[in-house]
Amino acid sequence: MPEPNRDRPPDAAQPPEAAERDSALRRYSAHIALALALAAAVGGGFGWALDRPEPRLVEITIPTPAPLVVHMSGAVNSPGVHVLPPGSRLGDAITAAGGAAATADTESLNLAAHVADGSRINIPLEGDNAAVVAGQAPPPPGAGDTGTNPTTSGLVDLNTASLAELMDLPGIGEVRGQSIIQFRSSNGPINGVADLLAVDGIGVKTVDSIRPLVAQQ
Repeated sequence: MPEPNRDRPPDAAQPPEAAERDSALRRYSAHIALALALAAAVGGGFGWALDRPEPRLVEITIPTPAPLVVHMSGAVNSPGVHVLPPGSRLGDAITAAGGAAATADTESLNLAAHVADGSRINIPLEGDNAAVVAGQAPPPPGAGDTGTNPTTSGLVDLNTASLAELMDLPGIGEVRGQSIIQFRSSNGPINGVADLLAVDGIGVKTVDSIRPLVAQQ
């Protein structure tokens, strides 16, 4: 009996139906393997997402500016200690103190000047500045011949004085002198010596002591 041909492919002896079934089985097995690989990949990615630490929220706190506390005195309707919002001006402080009295001299004040926390602000009466000017020593002889204003001759100009010139004034040291320079840089020209009451560290006694020595009355 002749032996079968060993070089013939195994499928050559199968019926067409069996060969087609085997091919479909191989395709199905390949699809199953691919699906399992995809499931493993997706499962691994999902597990990584679960294990990943959640982002930490950073809370940023913006400090609230503290209110200003000032002592109002002089020609105001409600003198005393008053609390003002941050950034208040001298005009706001006068309003908080019940407004200026009928006898107040507000023309000599810079109502737009910033108010410093912890300061005492004295609102002058009408005639206070005139009385001080009248009590000044007369200018030296010949001052009028030089073209110099006799009212301001020999006086310190608060708007142009250097730190050294400011420190020559009674009660004004280096710190207060620097504060005056910073004040006039931030608020503009000083119209009257009473404007210095809005400068931190300068009170009524200091203003009264330097009033006869400065040009701004």
